[in-house]
Amino acid sequence: MQNVITAQVLGGRRFDIEGNKMASLFVAQASKEGDENNIGLEVMKIGCPYALFDTIKPGSLPGEFELQVNIKPGAGGKIAMEAIALRPVTKPGHQPISKAS
Repeated sequence: MQNVITAQVLGGRRFDIEGNKMASLFVAQASKEGDENNIGLEVMKIGCPYALFDTIKPGSLPGEFELQVNIKPGAGGKIAMEAIALRPVTKPGHQPISKAS
């Protein structure tokens, strides 16, 4: 299942361990209004293709982005998200979504 979320992308990290390439983005969203158990920003790690990491321009983070995410089963029966495309949120207009090759 694919969804689009808007979040502050704080940073990212990529790895190449013995030819196994992977990457992650760290995103933050404001806690839901009225939630007594959370305050401030909720931070989460979202996996992404190694090539998507290369589409992020230096100096653009932290920044607000639209992320196209796949929702899939994760470890321990939990839901996991993988970002497959992203684009910066701009006020005058939107740019095309960058996709990993």
